[in-house]
Amino acid sequence: MQIRKIEIQNYKKLIGPVVIDKIGDGITVIAGDNEEGKSTLLQAIRTVLFDRHNLTGDAADAMQPFGHRVRPEIGLEFEIGSITYRLRKGYCQRPSAELITPTGVLTGPDAEEKLQELLRFRPPGKGQGKPEQHHGVFGMFWIEQGRAFSPLPLSPDNRTTLMGALESEVGQVLGGARGRTLKDAIAAQYRVIFTDGGKPRGPYAEALSLVDKLEAEISPKREQLKQYDDKVDDLARTRDRLSGYEKEGRLARAEADLKTAQAKLDHIGTLENKVAAADQAYRLAEAEVRSPTAAVTQREALIEREKKDREAENGFAEALKEAEEAVTRLSGEFTLRAGALKTAETTLDEASSALLAIDRRLERQRLTAERDRLTAAFGAAKAADDKAREARAASSAIKIDAVGLKRLRNLDQKRIEAEGALAGSSTLIQFQLKADNSVTVGGTAAPSSGDMSVTDPTKLEIVGTGTITVIPGGEELSTKRTSAETARKELHDALQKLGCASLAEADGSVQERQAHDAAANKHAEVLKIHAPEGVDKLSEQLSDAAALIAKLPGAEDDNGLDRATALASQREADQQVKSARTQRETCQAELGEAQQELARQRALSSSAADKARDTAVELERARQTKADTVLREELATATNQGTQTKAVLEQAQKVLAEADPEVAQLSFESARDGHKAIRDDIDRLRATAERLALELQFLGQQGLGEAIQELEGELAVATARRDRAKKDADALKLLYDTLVRAEQHAREAFLAPVQKRVQPYLRLLLPESELVLSEDDLGVTALRRNGQDEPFESLSVGAREQVAVLTRLAFADLLRERGVVAPVVLDDALVNSDPRRFERMLLAIRRAAKNLQIIVLTCDEVDWVQAGAPMIRLADCIGVRSN
Repeated sequence: MQIRKIEIQNYKKLIGPVVIDKIGDGITVIAGDNEEGKSTLLQAIRTVLFDRHNLTGDAADAMQPFGHRVRPEIGLEFEIGSITYRLRKGYCQRPSAELITPTGVLTGPDAEEKLQELLRFRPPGKGQGKPEQHHGVFGMFWIEQGRAFSPLPLSPDNRTTLMGALESEVGQVLGGARGRTLKDAIAAQYRVIFTDGGKPRGPYAEALSLVDKLEAEISPKREQLKQYDDKVDDLARTRDRLSGYEKEGRLARAEADLKTAQAKLDHIGTLENKVAAADQAYRLAEAEVRSPTAAVTQREALIEREKKDREAENGFAEALKEAEEAVTRLSGEFTLRAGALKTAETTLDEASSALLAIDRRLERQRLTAERDRLTAAFGAAKAADDKAREARAASSAIKIDAVGLKRLRNLDQKRIEAEGALAGSSTLIQFQLKADNSVTVGGTAAPSSGDMSVTDPTKLEIVGTGTITVIPGGEELSTKRTSAETARKELHDALQKLGCASLAEADGSVQERQAHDAAANKHAEVLKIHAPEGVDKLSEQLSDAAALIAKLPGAEDDNGLDRATALASQREADQQVKSARTQRETCQAELGEAQQELARQRALSSSAADKARDTAVELERARQTKADTVLREELATATNQGTQTKAVLEQAQKVLAEADPEVAQLSFESARDGHKAIRDDIDRLRATAERLALELQFLGQQGLGEAIQELEGELAVATARRDRAKKDADALKLLYDTLVRAEQHAREAFLAPVQKRVQPYLRLLLPESELVLSEDDLGVTALRRNGQDEPFESLSVGAREQVAVLTRLAFADLLRERGVVAPVVLDDALVNSDPRRFERMLLAIRRAAKNLQIIVLTCDEVDWVQAGAPMIRLADCIGVRSN
């Protein structure tokens, strides 16, 4: 369908009348300001085509202009194929429908029915239809503002239409309608016994559940029966153990052992008390010994200290005398060393002055020689630089270089390969002529026999007989001939561009250029040898040398000495100064150290004398308090008492050790724990026997055996039913899964037609990218760039909007090729595009408009005018009456 004319009156904000005429085949832009009614125009087209004329309720009331009770009227002229149809509907007051066809005029329900047939859509049972369900394929291509990247509206009819178009393109990869019917039938059976998650349901689930239920009932009963048997065995074992305890009298023996162990432990306690009393007496005696021992030790230490202090005092007096003698000796030596240093310094000054005069003379000679050398190098470098420039200029004059020559050789190889491929596909003519016949090809005589290969139309003239024209054919030969001609032309153009008549001439030019480059490099090396840092730097160095010569002082009288002799004299004098200075400094240091040592020894001698006097006074005072002999007698008495108490303690410890306290303690603990364990075990066994007897009495009254036998019968029947159901379910699941996998493999080729048609548009907008489409709803799921998938939702609003529009154009192309033609309507669908993207989208829309009718509703008139699109201004169409 292609829309040619739109008429509107009293429809929402378009009170009108509004007449939009002369809508062309390609792009038509309908421009209007915001709120002028562009989106209302698209709604009016949807209404007249897809809403019945007798529509009532809120949907009908919404058609009327705000605050008015009038009759909305909409007219539409459109073409299907080359046939023109005129449709007009009135709503609310006096509803009507009229469809003018080439065969007559249809009104009312007949007009509605014919319209549905022409446009292949199914209206709802009642009320207003929804674009995604009741507007046929047009719902996919009429894009309202802000909804460009909404999911593709796939009603059952739309899905059937698209599936048919795709399957006609790629073949019955999905089995066609028959395949879908088979899959749907198997899927329906699958859903009877399995959920979407693959879990059992219905009778199959009931059969499984019944077996589980019976097993759940019988399992605890079997466990209870087993527990009954186990408890019988436990009761017998418990009673046997109790009987054993009574027969052996083990509890009585344990009580007797415990009494014996307790008696031994009490005896150990008595011995331990004796050891404790002896130990206390010994520690008291030791305390009595410590006081006289400390007094004697302190007195002996004081006597020893007084002796050492007297010896130290005598030693420090001798050291003081030696320090005084050393200071006197070093003072005289220092005076001698200072005089020798002064004499050596005078000799060094005289030698240094003589050497300086010689060095100035030699420096003048060196600078003069350097200036002469730089003058010669500058001349040679300047000449080499000029020659290198000439060689580089000659090289630059030649256009072709090694890279260009390589490209020519590649083009020549390409020509040879193309001509070889053409020759390989040529037509072979074999002939054998009689002796009196001859053949010419293009006026040139051919041999009387042999083979001939031709790739172009060739005329063979048999002299005296006639001509035979051979016209080689085949698409492949034509392609190879074109490739050979293209290769020859590319080589010829490349030679012309480089100013060469042939490949050999180009090779010679490259060699000549390389020779010039080699000469330039050689002269550049010479220049680098004479002037490593350049000619300008060499000139600067020459000027610096001349300036240095000018700054040198005039000639001095150096007595005609050579520098080596003067230098040796200066070095000898310098060595004498250093030696004299070192000796003076060494002597000075030794004198300082001797003076410090003298002061230290005086302090130490005085301190030692004071200390010896104080120690002697302290010893005398202590002896007056208690004499040395009295202290030693008190120590001997206390020591004797300690020896006696220690002997008593050792005897008590020996008796205790012989009684072995550890064995007595361990024997008591063993007897105590054994007695308790036997008594506790007897009590536990009696309680266990009583509990088991009660439990067995209770279990014996439940009839477990009979109940288990009855449940096992029911379980056998349920298990057989479950196994049959599982066998059928497994077979159906295998078949269903096989069909799903086959469908999955087929879908890989299913979307190829859409990708094929959307790729040229996408290349204009986003080069080197491709779309990833959903196999279920054919919507865009991702954009693949450089092998990476970017989720569609992560793209910017503008990018999603642009990609969605291109996808709709591709679907429209696909359906058009299958005879389903729908105009594409874009209601400000590119408002989020930046200028560069908008320009690329214009190119894509212009490309699509070669085969599709595209109506653009926009408020950005300037952008579309600059693109040269046919323009209709909505304001110019309001208030116009139809002819």
